[in-house]
Amino acid sequence: MRGVFLLVPLALFGQAPGNSDLLERVRAKVNDNLRRLPNYTCVETIERAARRKPTDKFTIADNIRLEVAYVAGKELFGWPGAAKIEEPDIRKFIRGAIGNGDFAITPRNIFFTPSAKIHLTGETDLEGKHAFRFEFSIPRDANVYTIETDSGLDYVGLQGSFWVDSGTLDLIRIESGAFDIPPKLGVESNATTLNYGPVSIGSSTFLLPQHSELVINLVNGVGNRNRMTFHGCRQFSGVSILKFKEPTVEPAATAPPRAGMNVNLPDSFEVEMKLVDPIDSSTAAIGDTIRATMGQNIKVGRDIVVPKGAEVSCRIAVLERGGSYYVLELRVTSIDFEGGHADLHGRENKVTMMTFHNGRLVSGNSVFHAGPQIFRTDHLRVSRGAGFMLRSRLLKSKDNDSIRP
Repeated sequence: MRGVFLLVPLALFGQAPGNSDLLERVRAKVNDNLRRLPNYTCVETIERAARRKPTDKFTIADNIRLEVAYVAGKELFGWPGAAKIEEPDIRKFIRGAIGNGDFAITPRNIFFTPSAKIHLTGETDLEGKHAFRFEFSIPRDANVYTIETDSGLDYVGLQGSFWVDSGTLDLIRIESGAFDIPPKLGVESNATTLNYGPVSIGSSTFLLPQHSELVINLVNGVGNRNRMTFHGCRQFSGVSILKFKEPTVEPAATAPPRAGMNVNLPDSFEVEMKLVDPIDSSTAAIGDTIRATMGQNIKVGRDIVVPKGAEVSCRIAVLERGGSYYVLELRVTSIDFEGGHADLHGRENKVTMMTFHNGRLVSGNSVFHAGPQIFRTDHLRVSRGAGFMLRSRLLKSKDNDSIRP
Protein backbone atom coordinates (compact mmCIF):
# COMPACT_ATOMS: atom_id res chain seq x y z
CA MET A 1 0.00 0.00 0.00
CA ARG A 2 1.74 3.13 -1.17
CA GLY A 3 1.66 6.59 0.28
CA VAL A 4 0.54 7.78 3.67
CA PHE A 5 -3.06 8.83 4.17
CA LEU A 6 -4.11 9.97 7.60
CA LEU A 7 -7.36 11.40 8.91
CA VAL A 8 -6.56 12.93 12.26
CA PRO A 9 -9.08 14.55 14.61
CA LEU A 10 -7.42 17.12 16.84
CA ALA A 11 -8.92 17.32 20.32
CA LEU A 12 -10.74 20.50 21.35
CA PHE A 13 -12.35 20.96 24.71
CA GLY A 14 -14.73 23.91 24.27
CA GLN A 15 -18.47 23.79 24.94
CA ALA A 16 -21.13 24.45 22.32
CA PRO A 17 -24.74 25.33 23.09
CA GLY A 18 -27.25 22.64 22.18
CA ASN A 19 -30.17 23.22 19.78
CA SER A 20 -32.69 21.08 21.70
CA ASP A 21 -33.31 19.55 25.08
CA LEU A 22 -32.75 16.09 23.60
CA LEU A 23 -29.37 17.11 22.18
CA GLU A 24 -28.33 18.52 25.56
CA ARG A 25 -29.23 15.24 27.22
CA VAL A 26 -27.23 13.29 24.61
CA ARG A 27 -24.30 15.67 25.05
CA ALA A 28 -24.44 15.22 28.82
CA LYS A 29 -24.43 11.43 28.40
CA VAL A 30 -21.41 11.55 26.10
CA ASN A 31 -19.61 13.93 28.45
CA ASP A 32 -20.29 11.67 31.44
CA ASN A 33 -18.86 8.65 29.58
CA LEU A 34 -15.74 10.57 28.54
CA ARG A 35 -15.28 12.04 32.02
CA ARG A 36 -15.41 8.63 33.70
CA LEU A 37 -13.05 6.93 31.24
CA PRO A 38 -9.89 5.73 33.01
CA ASN A 39 -6.51 5.52 31.35
CA TYR A 40 -6.84 2.30 29.37
CA THR A 41 -5.49 0.36 26.43
CA CYS A 42 -6.99 -1.99 23.85
CA VAL A 43 -5.56 -4.22 21.15
CA GLU A 44 -6.50 -2.91 17.71
CA THR A 45 -6.50 -5.26 14.71
CA ILE A 46 -6.53 -3.50 11.35
CA GLU A 47 -7.44 -5.26 8.11
CA ARG A 48 -6.26 -3.15 5.18
CA ALA A 49 -7.47 -3.56 1.61
CA ALA A 50 -6.95 -1.65 -1.63
CA ARG A 51 -8.29 -1.35 -5.16
CA ARG A 52 -6.82 0.26 -8.27
CA LYS A 53 -10.03 1.75 -9.64
CA PRO A 54 -13.59 2.31 -8.37
CA THR A 55 -15.01 -0.62 -10.36
CA ASP A 56 -12.56 -3.11 -8.79
CA LYS A 57 -13.26 -5.08 -5.65
CA PHE A 58 -11.16 -4.43 -2.56
CA THR A 59 -8.32 -6.93 -2.12
CA ILE A 60 -6.94 -7.52 1.37
CA ALA A 61 -3.31 -6.40 1.56
CA ASP A 62 -2.31 -6.97 5.18
CA ASN A 63 -3.39 -7.17 8.81
CA ILE A 64 -1.81 -5.18 11.63
CA ARG A 65 -2.06 -5.43 15.41
CA LEU A 66 -1.26 -2.50 17.67
CA GLU A 67 -1.77 -1.57 21.30
CA VAL A 68 -3.77 1.67 21.43
CA ALA A 69 -3.95 3.62 24.68
CA TYR A 70 -6.25 6.45 25.72
CA VAL A 71 -4.39 8.45 28.36
CA ALA A 72 -5.31 11.92 29.61
CA GLY A 73 -7.23 12.69 26.42
CA LYS A 74 -4.44 11.46 24.13
CA GLU A 75 -4.20 8.44 21.87
CA LEU A 76 -0.86 6.64 22.10
CA PHE A 77 0.38 3.61 20.16
CA GLY A 78 2.75 0.69 20.70
CA TRP A 79 3.27 -2.91 19.67
CA PRO A 80 1.20 -5.49 21.58
CA GLY A 81 2.98 -6.52 24.76
CA ALA A 82 5.57 -3.75 24.52
CA ALA A 83 6.98 -2.30 27.73
CA LYS A 84 6.14 1.23 26.56
CA ILE A 85 3.07 2.67 24.86
CA GLU A 86 4.24 6.19 24.24
CA GLU A 87 4.05 7.15 20.56
CA PRO A 88 1.33 9.65 19.52
CA ASP A 89 2.07 9.23 15.79
CA ILE A 90 0.63 5.99 14.41
CA ARG A 91 2.71 6.45 11.24
CA LYS A 92 5.82 5.47 13.19
CA PHE A 93 4.42 1.93 13.11
CA ILE A 94 2.43 1.72 9.89
CA ARG A 95 3.10 2.81 6.34
CA GLY A 96 0.29 3.39 3.88
CA ALA A 97 -3.36 4.25 4.48
CA ILE A 98 -4.28 4.57 8.14
CA GLY A 99 -6.47 6.65 10.45
CA ASN A 100 -6.82 7.33 14.14
CA GLY A 101 -9.03 9.15 16.63
CA ASP A 102 -11.59 6.38 17.11
CA PHE A 103 -11.39 6.10 20.88
CA ALA A 104 -12.65 9.37 22.33
CA ILE A 105 -11.35 12.25 20.22
CA THR A 106 -13.99 11.93 17.47
CA PRO A 107 -17.08 12.13 19.76
CA ARG A 108 -15.39 14.88 21.79
CA ASN A 109 -14.97 16.99 18.67
CA ILE A 110 -18.47 16.36 17.36
CA PHE A 111 -20.20 17.28 20.61
CA PHE A 112 -17.91 19.95 22.03
CA THR A 113 -16.46 21.92 19.12
CA PRO A 114 -18.03 25.41 19.40
CA SER A 115 -18.70 25.80 15.65
CA ALA A 116 -20.18 22.31 15.19
CA LYS A 117 -23.81 22.28 14.01
CA ILE A 118 -26.04 19.38 15.13
CA HIS A 119 -29.73 18.82 14.52
CA LEU A 120 -32.22 15.99 15.02
CA THR A 121 -33.48 14.44 11.78
CA GLY A 122 -35.89 11.81 13.08
CA GLU A 123 -36.35 8.35 14.58
CA THR A 124 -35.47 4.96 13.12
CA ASP A 125 -34.55 1.38 13.99
CA LEU A 126 -30.84 0.54 13.98
CA GLU A 127 -29.37 -2.84 14.90
CA GLY A 128 -32.61 -3.87 16.59
CA LYS A 129 -32.83 -0.68 18.65
CA HIS A 130 -35.17 2.28 18.41
CA ALA A 131 -32.86 5.23 17.80
CA PHE A 132 -32.73 8.98 17.32
CA ARG A 133 -30.74 10.11 14.28
CA PHE A 134 -28.83 13.40 14.25
CA GLU A 135 -26.83 15.10 11.52
CA PHE A 136 -23.72 17.17 12.24
CA SER A 137 -21.26 19.39 10.43
CA ILE A 138 -17.91 20.76 11.57
CA PRO A 139 -16.41 23.42 9.25
CA ARG A 140 -12.87 23.27 7.97
CA ASP A 141 -11.93 26.46 9.82
CA ALA A 142 -12.66 24.74 13.14
CA ASN A 143 -9.19 23.20 12.64
CA VAL A 144 -10.01 19.88 14.28
CA TYR A 145 -9.56 17.38 11.43
CA THR A 146 -6.65 16.88 9.04
CA ILE A 147 -5.90 14.62 6.10
CA GLU A 148 -2.31 13.88 5.18
CA THR A 149 -1.11 12.33 1.92
CA ASP A 150 2.14 12.21 0.00
CA SER A 151 1.17 15.64 -1.34
CA GLY A 152 0.95 17.29 2.07
CA LEU A 153 -1.30 17.89 5.07
CA ASP A 154 -4.24 20.24 5.51
CA TYR A 155 -7.45 20.77 7.47
CA VAL A 156 -10.80 19.52 6.18
CA GLY A 157 -14.39 19.83 7.27
CA LEU A 158 -16.33 16.86 8.63
CA GLN A 159 -20.00 16.05 8.33
CA GLY A 160 -22.22 13.06 8.87
CA SER A 161 -24.75 11.43 11.16
CA PHE A 162 -24.88 9.71 14.53
CA TRP A 163 -27.48 7.51 16.16
CA VAL A 164 -28.31 7.16 19.87
CA ASP A 165 -30.47 4.63 21.65
CA SER A 166 -33.81 6.33 22.34
CA GLY A 167 -34.04 4.72 25.78
CA THR A 168 -30.51 5.10 27.16
CA LEU A 169 -29.23 7.87 24.84
CA ASP A 170 -26.05 5.84 24.37
CA LEU A 171 -24.20 6.26 21.07
CA ILE A 172 -24.80 3.41 18.64
CA ARG A 173 -23.02 4.59 15.50
CA ILE A 174 -21.20 7.56 13.97
CA GLU A 175 -20.88 7.91 10.19
CA SER A 176 -18.77 10.77 8.89
CA GLY A 177 -17.05 12.03 5.78
CA ALA A 178 -14.69 14.86 4.92
CA PHE A 179 -15.78 17.88 2.88
CA ASP A 180 -14.08 21.07 1.70
CA ILE A 181 -10.99 18.95 0.92
CA PRO A 182 -8.08 21.01 -0.53
CA PRO A 183 -7.37 19.80 -4.11
CA LYS A 184 -3.63 19.56 -3.41
CA LEU A 185 -4.25 16.50 -1.22
CA GLY A 186 -5.49 14.43 -4.16
CA VAL A 187 -8.36 12.95 -2.09
CA GLU A 188 -11.75 12.55 -3.72
CA SER A 189 -13.62 11.39 -0.62
CA ASN A 190 -13.31 9.59 2.68
CA ALA A 191 -15.86 7.94 4.91
CA THR A 192 -15.62 6.58 8.44
CA THR A 193 -18.08 4.40 10.37
CA LEU A 194 -17.73 3.87 14.14
CA ASN A 195 -19.90 1.28 15.89
CA TYR A 196 -20.20 1.56 19.67
CA GLY A 197 -20.97 -0.90 22.43
CA PRO A 198 -20.45 -1.48 26.17
CA VAL A 199 -16.93 -2.51 27.20
CA SER A 200 -15.86 -3.61 30.68
CA ILE A 201 -12.67 -2.01 32.00
CA GLY A 202 -11.82 -3.02 35.52
CA SER A 203 -15.03 -3.14 37.54
CA SER A 204 -16.90 -0.58 35.41
CA THR A 205 -18.54 -0.53 31.98
CA PHE A 206 -18.01 2.20 29.39
CA LEU A 207 -19.25 2.97 25.91
CA LEU A 208 -16.39 2.52 23.41
CA PRO A 209 -15.89 1.76 19.70
CA GLN A 210 -15.93 -1.97 19.03
CA HIS A 211 -15.20 -1.83 15.32
CA SER A 212 -14.82 0.85 12.67
CA GLU A 213 -14.22 1.25 8.95
CA LEU A 214 -12.34 3.92 7.00
CA VAL A 215 -12.55 4.21 3.21
CA ILE A 216 -10.37 6.73 1.34
CA ASN A 217 -10.79 7.33 -2.41
CA LEU A 218 -8.16 9.28 -4.34
CA VAL A 219 -8.78 11.43 -7.39
CA ASN A 220 -6.74 8.96 -9.48
CA GLY A 221 -9.29 6.22 -8.71
CA VAL A 222 -7.23 4.29 -6.14
CA GLY A 223 -9.16 3.30 -3.03
CA ASN A 224 -8.00 2.17 0.41
CA ARG A 225 -10.12 0.52 3.10
CA ASN A 226 -9.27 -0.14 6.74
CA ARG A 227 -11.45 -2.27 9.01
CA MET A 228 -10.55 -2.00 12.69
CA THR A 229 -11.68 -4.12 15.62
CA PHE A 230 -10.87 -3.48 19.28
CA HIS A 231 -10.57 -6.09 22.02
CA GLY A 232 -8.71 -6.91 25.21
CA CYS A 233 -9.37 -3.48 26.74
CA ARG A 234 -7.91 -3.02 30.21
CA GLN A 235 -6.97 -0.28 32.61
CA PHE A 236 -3.34 0.73 32.93
CA SER A 237 -1.60 -0.76 35.92
CA GLY A 238 1.02 0.98 38.03
CA VAL A 239 3.83 -0.78 36.15
CA SER A 240 2.90 0.66 32.76
CA ILE A 241 5.47 3.09 31.40
CA LEU A 242 4.20 6.15 29.55
CA LYS A 243 6.01 9.13 28.10
CA PHE A 244 4.45 12.17 26.47
CA LYS A 245 7.50 13.72 24.84
CA GLU A 246 8.23 13.03 21.17
CA PRO A 247 10.72 10.15 20.97
CA THR A 248 13.91 10.64 18.96
CA VAL A 249 14.10 7.03 17.78
CA GLU A 250 11.60 4.40 16.72
CA PRO A 251 9.93 2.96 19.82
CA ALA A 252 11.07 -0.43 21.07
CA ALA A 253 8.99 -3.35 19.91
CA THR A 254 9.88 -5.91 22.52
CA ALA A 255 8.31 -7.31 25.62
CA PRO A 256 9.89 -6.36 28.95
CA PRO A 257 13.30 -8.08 29.36
CA ARG A 258 13.32 -11.20 31.45
CA ALA A 259 15.26 -11.29 34.66
CA GLY A 260 18.82 -12.22 33.79
CA MET A 261 22.26 -10.82 33.23
CA ASN A 262 22.72 -8.71 30.10
CA VAL A 263 25.37 -10.31 27.92
CA ASN A 264 27.87 -8.61 25.62
CA LEU A 265 27.51 -9.89 22.08
CA PRO A 266 30.28 -9.96 19.49
CA ASP A 267 30.32 -7.03 17.06
CA SER A 268 28.92 -9.34 14.40
CA PHE A 269 27.63 -12.90 14.34
CA GLU A 270 25.65 -15.32 12.21
CA VAL A 271 23.40 -18.00 13.66
CA GLU A 272 20.68 -20.37 12.48
CA MET A 273 17.31 -20.27 14.20
CA LYS A 274 14.14 -22.33 13.96
CA LEU A 275 10.58 -21.09 14.41
CA VAL A 276 8.69 -22.13 17.52
CA ASP A 277 5.53 -20.29 16.45
CA PRO A 278 4.25 -21.02 12.93
CA ILE A 279 3.10 -18.18 10.67
CA ASP A 280 -0.19 -18.45 8.78
CA SER A 281 -1.34 -15.51 6.67
CA SER A 282 -4.99 -16.22 7.51
CA THR A 283 -4.44 -15.43 11.19
CA ALA A 284 -1.08 -13.62 11.53
CA ALA A 285 -0.71 -9.84 11.55
CA ILE A 286 2.03 -7.25 11.48
CA GLY A 287 3.06 -6.65 15.10
CA ASP A 288 2.58 -10.24 16.24
CA THR A 289 5.34 -11.73 18.39
CA ILE A 290 7.07 -14.79 16.92
CA ARG A 291 9.42 -17.05 18.90
CA ALA A 292 12.36 -19.01 17.56
CA THR A 293 15.27 -20.97 19.03
CA MET A 294 18.95 -20.67 18.16
CA GLY A 295 20.65 -23.53 16.39
CA GLN A 296 24.23 -22.74 17.47
CA ASN A 297 26.15 -21.08 20.27
CA ILE A 298 27.21 -17.46 20.02
CA LYS A 299 30.81 -17.03 21.10
CA VAL A 300 33.18 -14.21 21.95
CA GLY A 301 36.57 -15.74 21.35
CA ARG A 302 36.30 -19.22 22.83
CA ASP A 303 33.69 -18.25 25.41
CA ILE A 304 30.04 -19.11 24.86
CA VAL A 305 28.00 -15.97 25.65
CA VAL A 306 24.65 -17.27 24.33
CA PRO A 307 24.00 -21.03 24.28
CA LYS A 308 22.37 -23.09 21.58
CA GLY A 309 18.62 -23.39 22.21
CA ALA A 310 18.24 -19.81 23.51
CA GLU A 311 14.88 -18.23 22.69
CA VAL A 312 14.87 -15.52 20.02
CA SER A 313 12.08 -12.91 20.17
CA CYS A 314 10.87 -11.57 16.81
CA ARG A 315 8.02 -9.48 15.49
CA ILE A 316 6.34 -9.62 12.11
CA ALA A 317 7.44 -6.34 10.52
CA VAL A 318 5.95 -6.93 7.06
CA LEU A 319 3.27 -9.41 5.98
CA GLU A 320 1.72 -8.05 2.82
CA ARG A 321 -0.12 -9.73 -0.01
CA GLY A 322 0.43 -8.65 -3.59
CA GLY A 323 -1.64 -10.75 -5.98
CA SER A 324 -0.19 -14.26 -6.05
CA TYR A 325 2.66 -13.62 -3.62
CA TYR A 326 3.34 -12.61 -0.01
CA VAL A 327 6.09 -10.39 1.35
CA LEU A 328 7.38 -11.38 4.81
CA GLU A 329 9.93 -9.71 7.04
CA LEU A 330 10.78 -10.68 10.61
CA ARG A 331 12.43 -8.25 13.01
CA VAL A 332 14.55 -9.79 15.79
CA THR A 333 14.60 -7.85 19.05
CA SER A 334 16.20 -9.94 21.80
CA ILE A 335 17.61 -13.31 22.83
CA ASP A 336 16.87 -14.90 26.21
CA PHE A 337 18.17 -17.98 28.04
CA GLU A 338 18.45 -19.21 31.60
CA GLY A 339 20.20 -16.43 33.52
CA GLY A 340 20.91 -14.24 30.49
CA HIS A 341 19.38 -11.62 28.19
CA ALA A 342 20.76 -10.06 24.99
CA ASP A 343 19.16 -6.87 23.63
CA LEU A 344 19.53 -6.56 19.84
CA HIS A 345 18.51 -2.91 19.57
CA GLY A 346 21.30 -0.69 18.34
CA ARG A 347 22.33 -3.42 15.91
CA GLU A 348 21.54 -4.15 12.28
CA ASN A 349 19.69 -7.46 12.27
CA LYS A 350 18.70 -9.30 9.11
CA VAL A 351 16.67 -12.48 8.93
CA THR A 352 16.36 -14.60 5.80
CA MET A 353 14.76 -17.99 5.31
CA MET A 354 17.24 -20.81 4.75
CA THR A 355 16.84 -22.76 1.51
CA PHE A 356 18.45 -26.08 0.71
CA HIS A 357 19.22 -27.98 -2.49
CA ASN A 358 20.25 -31.63 -2.30
CA GLY A 359 20.76 -31.23 1.42
CA ARG A 360 23.10 -28.26 1.08
CA LEU A 361 22.40 -24.67 2.16
CA VAL A 362 21.92 -22.35 -0.79
CA SER A 363 23.67 -19.00 -0.30
CA GLY A 364 22.01 -15.88 -1.68
CA ASN A 365 23.04 -12.25 -1.92
CA SER A 366 24.46 -10.41 1.06
CA VAL A 367 21.86 -10.64 3.80
CA PHE A 368 22.68 -7.12 4.98
CA HIS A 369 21.51 -5.75 1.64
CA ALA A 370 18.50 -8.03 1.18
CA GLY A 371 14.97 -6.77 1.60
CA PRO A 372 11.86 -8.59 2.80
CA GLN A 373 11.41 -12.10 1.43
CA ILE A 374 8.91 -12.96 -1.29
CA PHE A 375 6.88 -16.18 -1.26
CA ARG A 376 5.05 -17.18 -4.43
CA THR A 377 1.77 -18.32 -2.89
CA ASP A 378 -1.75 -17.06 -2.31
CA HIS A 379 -1.75 -18.45 1.26
CA LEU A 380 1.46 -18.15 3.23
CA ARG A 381 2.25 -20.92 5.72
CA VAL A 382 5.62 -21.07 7.47
CA SER A 383 5.63 -24.13 9.70
CA ARG A 384 7.06 -24.68 13.15
CA GLY A 385 10.68 -25.71 12.83
CA ALA A 386 11.27 -23.71 9.63
CA GLY A 387 14.91 -22.60 9.44
CA PHE A 388 16.03 -18.96 9.25
CA MET A 389 19.44 -17.33 9.29
CA LEU A 390 20.02 -14.36 11.60
CA ARG A 391 22.96 -12.08 10.87
CA SER A 392 23.59 -9.25 13.28
CA ARG A 393 26.21 -6.58 13.47
CA LEU A 394 26.80 -3.57 15.68
CA LEU A 395 25.85 -0.24 14.15
CA LYS A 396 28.55 2.36 13.75
CA SER A 397 28.24 6.05 14.48
CA LYS A 398 29.50 8.74 12.11
CA ASP A 399 32.85 8.84 13.86
CA ASN A 400 33.08 5.04 13.48
CA ASP A 401 32.68 4.41 17.20
CA SER A 402 30.48 1.40 17.97
CA ILE A 403 27.01 2.10 19.31
CA ARG A 404 26.40 -0.22 22.22
CA PRO A 405 22.76 -0.91 23.22
